[in-house]
Amino acid sequence: MNAFVSIADVDSTVVQGRKIVADAAPLLPLGPFNAATAQVNEWRGRCLDAFTRGETAVTECLAALSGVGERGKSVKLPLLIGARLDSLSAAIGPGGPFAAEAGKAAAATLEEYRAHAAR
Repeated sequence: MNAFVSIADVDSTVVQGRKIVADAAPLLPLGPFNAATAQVNEWRGRCLDAFTRGETAVTECLAALSGVGERGKSVKLPLLIGARLDSLSAAIGPGGPFAAEAGKAAAATLEEYRAHAAR
C-alpha cells in the first residue's frame, strides 16, 4: 500500500465531496431554517431591549436619589450594572436612606429583576 495519494485521487475526492453537498441541498430546505433564525434573533432583540430598559431604570433611579438633599449623598452611581443594583438595593432596602419611600414592594421587585439580570 502506498502512503502517498496521487493528485488525481485528491481532485476526484474533492469533486465527489462537492457533489454530495450539492445533492443534499434540495433535501434540506432553507425556508424553515431562515424562519427559525429570524424568530431567535427577534427574541434576542426583545431580551436585550428588556435588560437595557431595566438597566436604564436603575441608573435613572440612582441619579434621582443621589440628588435628594443629605440623604442622596450616600447614594453612589457605580460603573457596572451589578454594582448599581447593589447601590440601589442599599438605598431602598431596610436601613437605607430611602427605605420609607420605597417600601418592601420596590425592594422585592429589584430582587426579582436581579435574578433575571444574573442570567
